[in-house]
Amino acid sequence: MNNEERILALLEEMCTDITELKAGQEAMSGRLDRLEEHLDEVDSRSQRTAVILENDVARNIRLLFEGHEAIMEKLDALASKDRVEVLESDVSLLKDAVKLMRQEIDELKRAQ
Repeated sequence: MNNEERILALLEEMCTDITELKAGQEAMSGRLDRLEEHLDEVDSRSQRTAVILENDVARNIRLLFEGHEAIMEKLDALASKDRVEVLESDVSLLKDAVKLMRQEIDELKRAQ
């Protein structure tokens, strides 16, 4: 094999390698395109998620807080009702005690 044949063989090998590189580059380009599409989808989803979080979650937290406030108001009202019932019971007991004392005083007056 002479030098020209060697050069031609090397050139053919280089052409084959370049062809394979171009095919690999095209495959990588296709993968890159699919990756960019996937990234666009992920970005779109993240934007939708951000909107949902911003709108729905904030609204639901506000509603939950309002419900909590309403429950606390009801509990305060119930606590007040219990206190009123205790006070009513005490007043009733005092009224009975006063009646009993009046009766005893009236009996003592009659006895004199």
